[in-house]
Amino acid sequence: MSDKLIWSIDKFDGGINNHADPRDLPVNQFVKLTKVAVHRFGKLETLGGEANLEALEDKRSAAWGISGNQFDSGDNGITGSLTTAGAGLFAFATDRNAAGTLSKEEWLLMSDPTTRTVDAFAYQTGAWQAGWISAVGNGTSFAPRYLYANGAIRVSDSNRSGTNVVQWKGYIDKTRFGGSAPGWTQVANTLTAPSSFIVRGANTPDSAVSFQASPVNIEVILDTYNDATAIESEWKKQWEFAGSYLYDGNQESLLTTSSTVIDLTAEETISKAWVKIAVDDVDGECFTTFKRVSHIKIYMREVGTKDWLLQAIFDVTDGGGLPYEDSVLGWSNVSDYQWSANTVSTTTKYMIRPIDKYDYEFEAGHPASVKSVDIAGSGMGWKTAVIANRKIYAGNVRRLTEDGVTKTEHDAIYVGLPGQYDKLPSNRRLETVGSDGEEIVRLMLYKDKILEFKDKTLRIINISGEFEFVEDTFYNCGISRWEAAFETPFGIAFANRLGTFLYRGEGEPINLLKRNVNDKYERTISLVDWNAFYTNSVTVGYNPTQDQLVVLRLSNSSAAKHCYIYTFSSQSWVYSPNALGSAASYHSNFITDRNNGLVWAYITTAAPTVINFRYWEDAPIACGATANAIEIETKDIDFELPGIYKYIYEIKVLYKSTAATSLTNNMTISINGENSFKATTIGNHSESASLTGTMAQKTSWDTVVYTLSTPILAESIAINVDNDSVATTLSINEIKIVYRPLPEYRAD
Repeated sequence: MSDKLIWSIDKFDGGINNHADPRDLPVNQFVKLTKVAVHRFGKLETLGGEANLEALEDKRSAAWGISGNQFDSGDNGITGSLTTAGAGLFAFATDRNAAGTLSKEEWLLMSDPTTRTVDAFAYQTGAWQAGWISAVGNGTSFAPRYLYANGAIRVSDSNRSGTNVVQWKGYIDKTRFGGSAPGWTQVANTLTAPSSFIVRGANTPDSAVSFQASPVNIEVILDTYNDATAIESEWKKQWEFAGSYLYDGNQESLLTTSSTVIDLTAEETISKAWVKIAVDDVDGECFTTFKRVSHIKIYMREVGTKDWLLQAIFDVTDGGGLPYEDSVLGWSNVSDYQWSANTVSTTTKYMIRPIDKYDYEFEAGHPASVKSVDIAGSGMGWKTAVIANRKIYAGNVRRLTEDGVTKTEHDAIYVGLPGQYDKLPSNRRLETVGSDGEEIVRLMLYKDKILEFKDKTLRIINISGEFEFVEDTFYNCGISRWEAAFETPFGIAFANRLGTFLYRGEGEPINLLKRNVNDKYERTISLVDWNAFYTNSVTVGYNPTQDQLVVLRLSNSSAAKHCYIYTFSSQSWVYSPNALGSAASYHSNFITDRNNGLVWAYITTAAPTVINFRYWEDAPIACGATANAIEIETKDIDFELPGIYKYIYEIKVLYKSTAATSLTNNMTISINGENSFKATTIGNHSESASLTGTMAQKTSWDTVVYTLSTPILAESIAINVDNDSVATTLSINEIKIVYRPLPEYRAD
């Protein structure tokens, strides 16, 4: 008879494989790995999981010298709803803190769909600000998507419900007409042109100011100077005028034209001219409503010509001047008007002829004929947007289009101008494929590509050159919801009914449910199991500290929140039922916060509806005192001697456990591929053995021996270890099976 041998399982990094036959698995793969992690090579340990972000942040606040329970949303009245699951949470950083001081600030935003507001936590200040972005309209279904660029946050209701309007909030340090700077400011994200605009001609000394009696927003006077000795002047024509606002120093509105024509054809002695402007400071159009307006630009053209030519630029802080000249004439207050001019008669820069260097199309970046330059009206907005190459790409929009009609364009992407993150001219439309029965769900940036996710299809848009083009199309790689995709250092990960995929910047997306073995992809999670797990509200997140992908099954109901977790370093999956708390009713999207943690929010069904913030704790978290909370099931082990019987004597496990009570019945076995796990009446023929062993509480490595009351004769054995319905964390370093092969006894 041969000697006893030991079969050792000391590698666990292969994760779950419930697709292949249990006997054909590599030794490092398992049929079940529930609530255990495989990211530490050579060891299984209990998974981390949901932990209280509020408590963690309060500890950090105390370490920073900020007193009080600052982050706790309940204590600070941050209540609301998450009736639009998978949305609402966002993190970003600014150069100014909540008080407006030049000091780095990190922010966490959380929306309240009921009030259509966004609450903000400013970490440096250490306090919640309820309604930091106030109500965006009257829509009852508020699902915000955020875009941060150039120091300001934009919020678009992806449901475009009711009168909800895209909002802009940022810090404005530019003063208006000698007044104070607005500071942190929220406004509708419109690039509105001047609403009221009149033009008059005059022939008065430059020191005199004469305005209309009734208030208007902008009044322009083309003041001229007569000289009897003047030669034939280029001013002796008929002139039309138009004006625009410049937002944030570089985003120009459409033109507002005046119906008034200034006729100078009869002015025989005209020699020079200048442009005066008066801004009505009573109704406060520029001062209060349009706080982002930084300049007012005045254009002129000869009647019968096409191009609008820039004649003057008025800085709302410094005053007016000729286009792109350093010298300006400051603002003066006359009868509640703020007035200035582009030049005066006593300077050498007085306008002897109209300026013809700069036309509107060159200045604005688009023709004057475009119908709209923003997506900001009532009930308008974009479902998804990204910044790439200093341009905004906004997809699936509702807006005023080039044909002058407000439309919802599910297949359209509008492309902004460089450095202008709110300006989306209606003539800059990009459509990869239209009328295909799908709609754009999300745009994402990876390297020099934009990923256009539709319901069923993924298109890769190359943006590396002067013009965008579709580089690849991948069918069956779409996503059903915005939150079903997440950026990782390895590529864009996303989940749909066929699996969880990773797009790495080139080639086709790889299905992570398949493992790369010698350049061949072998499925590990069966499609049957995946389809039983998958729902259309699947949510994907990435935990940077463990290089783990978390796929949440269900975000929009009070059902249990099960997760599959993928570890990039080992290319393997584990399963975590009830990972994010069965008491939650609705979950937000996942984000990576300022501490590189995976963070989310949820609400409970009990009143008051307090928004709770959670993060993924990497340290092992004790499982609940329920059956099979932890479950480890090995492959069907034939000791690489197929068809030959063996005597099985005992099983040894090197382990650690934090259980307050011993785990006395936590191992069962199944023989010969029967998939019938038990600890009693085990046998192949006449044997009827029992398996006994106890895992006591051990904080350092110890060995427990599970002994069979009598050796059993078996061709193969599979082992199942659980937590014996005891709350515990569990680590396993090695499993050893003591056996003796019997070559003379063949199973066949």
